[in-house]
Formats: sequence, structure tokens, C-alpha cells
Amino acid sequence: MILSLFNYSTANYLRTTTLEADILQGPAFLPLLLSKSIGKSKMSQIYPPSNVAVFYFRPQMNINYNPYAIEPEIPGASPMPEKEDPQYTNPVTPSPYWLGILLHTVRFLVIHCVLTACITCFVLIYVNGNYFNLSDRRPLVSLAGGASVPATRSLFLQSDVVTILSSAIIVLRLALGAWSTGLCWRSALFLMERKGLSRSGLRWLIGAGVLTPPLYARDITTFLTGATLLVTLAANFVSPLLTGSISWVPSNQPAVFIPDSSGLKVSIVEFREFWSDYLRQDYLREQVVQMSAGAINTAWGRSADNSVLKRAVSFANGLELNSTITNVTLPYFVIHSLEWVKDPYETLTPDQRNFTQTVNTMARLGPTRHFPWTVGDVMLIPTVNWTSIPNPSPATVSETRLMLFYHSWRRANFTSMDGQSGLFISSTLPPDAGLVQEDGRLYSFAWVTFSAGVSRCDNCRLSGPSTVQNDTALSLQEDNLTNEALALAPLVAAALVISNSSIPFPMNNIENYVEALLVRSYSGAWNALSDYIGSLSVPLTSSYYASQQVLGTRVNQERVFIWLGLQLAATLFGMLSIFVQSHAKSKHQFIGDVALTAFYLDTTEVPVRRDDPVFKEGLLKVRVDGDRLKVEVGNASTK
Repeated sequence: MILSLFNYSTANYLRTTTLEADILQGPAFLPLLLSKSIGKSKMSQIYPPSNVAVFYFRPQMNINYNPYAIEPEIPGASPMPEKEDPQYTNPVTPSPYWLGILLHTVRFLVIHCVLTACITCFVLIYVNGNYFNLSDRRPLVSLAGGASVPATRSLFLQSDVVTILSSAIIVLRLALGAWSTGLCWRSALFLMERKGLSRSGLRWLIGAGVLTPPLYARDITTFLTGATLLVTLAANFVSPLLTGSISWVPSNQPAVFIPDSSGLKVSIVEFREFWSDYLRQDYLREQVVQMSAGAINTAWGRSADNSVLKRAVSFANGLELNSTITNVTLPYFVIHSLEWVKDPYETLTPDQRNFTQTVNTMARLGPTRHFPWTVGDVMLIPTVNWTSIPNPSPATVSETRLMLFYHSWRRANFTSMDGQSGLFISSTLPPDAGLVQEDGRLYSFAWVTFSAGVSRCDNCRLSGPSTVQNDTALSLQEDNLTNEALALAPLVAAALVISNSSIPFPMNNIENYVEALLVRSYSGAWNALSDYIGSLSVPLTSSYYASQQVLGTRVNQERVFIWLGLQLAATLFGMLSIFVQSHAKSKHQFIGDVALTAFYLDTTEVPVRRDDPVFKEGLLKVRVDGDRLKVEVGNASTK
């Protein structure tokens, strides 16, 4: 890296000379050109080495060849001596300071390894699954009723995490770049001493940081050196794998706890004036049915979440999603089984399968004394008559009832001129559902086993605007409104079918549609009764956790491990190359600082073109000026 900065500075200085063209085109050989003009005595004055190694280019090359073209490995280009010199048969005796030299050599590699481990732990342990703020480290949290307070603890911002990770990756790449700079020169000198390098091979190694493809087949040592260079180069360009592994998911997390003294005011049921009016006036019961549809529109959507219990709560206005209420009561309706009547003409009586008789029964036993019906209705037929009870007792209901599902209507004497042949909510029915036809109406029956009542939900989550739901299994408990909610449920189901806004689409799955209507009609009826009757009662208070908007993180661990594998491969290959080069049968061990090694090379035998622009004015010469080195153009004595 130091040499690259020196090359860049030298090239900028030479832009004002006639040497600009050649130097800027090929700066990889600039230190070698400088070395041609530096005498050994001059160089020893600058940085006097204890033992200067001299390396020669052995290939005999044409003076007019293209140095950028890859040259084939020719046996004659790198001749091996017929008999090895005894001084090459044994490695150099290790210096007593070899440990310090080794540490100096691998210092950037060690920094790279440590940073890799730190970044991996930061991403997998701290970032993954954590939550971060959007704009303020300690934002204001909305409370019920419109007030807001600061969050109890501060969190890092998303921008903080991105800044930390980006900065760490930059430092990591700087460390790897510093290591790869020395690695290139160390590898070049090592390979030139063993079997030599062509000029284009040296240009590729110093300029691009890789070996030319033919060199990989030379021997195992050269292959290992080339693999080390390739892995090191690849490790510098895989940071998008790491940064792209983090997904930011908007979320809401509890942030501030509000005690009972300042908690939510939860309405409770007291059978007083409103209940008496409800029992006396039919229009008030119809009004509660309409309120039920509104509560369902608030709490439910089109999804078929029949295993979830929900309640619309007006007292939670202002809270963000995922706020949790310590104690709240939820309506409980669970279907244990739904068995379709396969052959209704054999298993049901004529009165049971008669549509008109069933509708009349629904009206006679219901609380409003009439029953609206339309295609798509699900009628859970009551077994007892509705009566006005001034003070109903707590109860649960667990029983099996007959259900009528009105799913189709066909025209009588239909012709092609009549347009549509009828009304159908779905083209497919469950295979066990038997059909009954009466006056163009097509309907089916099923036996439904269910349980109804309420549940006490602890730490109930706010899953939507003014809507709480359970996230854990709840148990059935008694409630005073259980029987009244069951009596209103068929009327609420009819209202839901007419509005058709908070129930699943029947064409997707008939059974989900039927179960959703049963669950939501009871839930809406109980919800509206509780709000209407308890509107004048003294409310209870419940503590709660108010949530705030944050960004959650999900890390793709496969991408992180691929990035980690490449970084560790660069470390392992680097250590292996140091081991091989330090234990090879070599006169010189290229361990230590190689930043200025190129200035200690005698390159007088390297062939050059004398008509190149660099030689028109003379060779480049390094001159000592005080404590600085300067480059100037020397006199060209030889043409």
C-alpha cells in the first residue's frame, strides 16, 4: 500500500515532464526503472541493507514484445541450474529476532482476522433479532388518550448500526489491502528466485494482484501462491454479502409501563337502567345487533383466524400496535367439531330440513321476533326460547346444535335469456355436505359442537386499532352475558353477510367461512352488549405497556457465513503462504518489511526499449535531498 501511494505521487510529479505517457501507462515497473539509475553506494546511503539480495530476470525476451500480453511458460525461459548450488539446499539460519520479524510481517493479517471475528459477532449476536429506533434514540411514546412520554431506555438508530458496520468493513478492507500489498511483492520475489517470472507475469502480479493462468500449472508451490493471491483479492470484494444479509422489518415493541393508578379504564357489566331498557325495547336489541357488526368490522378482517379471540376496545385509543394490556376479558367461542349432514332426507325430520320452518323458529325463539335471511346465511338454530331475565347468572354453554347453511338460489324455469341462473356463494361444497332444495333455495345442514363463555387474558396484545387479541391458549370461564350473546349471534351473522366486509371469502374455503361467521357473530354480540350495558358503570383500571415504532432486524445467516468463510480463507491461505515461503529451500527468506524491496534490486539486465519516451530525456534517478528522497531525470548516456 505504501509503495502504491509512492507510485501515485511520483506519477503526478512526472506529469509535467516528457515522461508522462509511459510512466502513467505502466507504473508497475516504476521502481525497477528507478533502480536502474541508483548505484549501490547511493542506495546504501539511503537505506543501507545488511545483505542486499540481487534478483535477475532469466527469460531472454524480444525487445519489441507487448508486455501486457500473457506469455506462455516456455521451458527455456526459466532454466533451472543443472546442479543446485549448495547455498540453496538449506534454508537460511533463523535470526534470533525471527519472532518479531514474523509478527511484523503478519500484523495486518492478524488485524484482519480479529476484525473479521468482531464484525461477525456484531452482526450475528447484537444486530440479529434486535430492535432499533427510527429517528430518535429516545423517542416519545404515545399513551392512551393522546398523551406521550419519553421512552424509558434509548436504542441505537438504524443509521448508527449502518455506520458502525460500514466503518468496520472499511477498516477491514484497509487491513487486508495493506497485507495484500506486501503479499504481492513477497510472492513476486519468491517466485522469481525459484523459477523466475516473465515480464508480463510480474506485471500481472504487481499490477492486478494475481498470477497469469499458465503459472498455476507450474508446481504446487506456485499454485498455492496463486490461490493465496486469488482468495485475498476475492475477500476484498464480498462485503455486499454481509451488508445485504440484514433485513429491516418495521415493528412495534413495548417501551413504557403505565401502572394501575394511571392505567386504562376498562368497562364492566352492571345490570341497571340500560339493561332494563334493553329487555323492554325491541329497537334497542336491534341497535345492539348493528353495534355488533361495527365491533367486528373494527376487530376482524378477511383472514380466517378462527383460533384467535379478539375484542374491540374503545378505551385503548391512541396506543400503538403491540401495546399490551395487563388484564382484559375476551369473548370465548370455540368450535370443537363441524360434521356435515351427508343425507339430510334420511337423518333429519321434515320439520328440521324445512327452510321456512327453520326461519320461523329462528324468529320465534330469537330476541327480536323476526329473522332476516339471504344467500350466505349461517343459522345456528336455538334450542330454547329467549326470555327477559333481569339479572342473568354467570354461565358457560357447551353443546351441539343443528346449523343451516343457505349457500345457493336458482331460478325456476331458467332460460339463456334470463342472464344469470341464480346466486351462488361458492362453486364447490364440502364432499360430505348433503343438499336440500326448496323453492329454488339450496342449503345444507351440519352438527356443530362448541363452547361459549369468556376468558381472562393476561398481557393481551393490541393487534390492530382498538383491538386486543390473545397470543396464548385461554381457558373457558363463566359470564353473565353468555346466553344473551348466543341468542343475538344468528342476527349478527345475518348482518355480517349483508355487509360482507369482515368475513373470509366463501369461494376460498367453505368451512373457514362458516366457522368464521359463527365465531365472529358471538364475539361481536358479546362485545356490543358489554359496551352498551357497561357504558354507565364504574370502570376498572388496568396497567399496560405502551409500545413504540422500531425497526427489527433479521439476518440471513447463510450470507454471513459465506462472507466469514472467504475472510477466514484469506487468513488461512496467508498464514500457509508465510509458512511455505519461510521453510522453502531458499537463500533468502522474504519475511519482514518488503515495502522498499524493489529499490534494492539490480535490474540492469532487464531488457528495455531505448526508444520509449521514458529514455528520451534519461533514466529516472532517486536523489537524496536532506531527509527526503526525490526523483529526477538522469542523463541518458547510452542509446
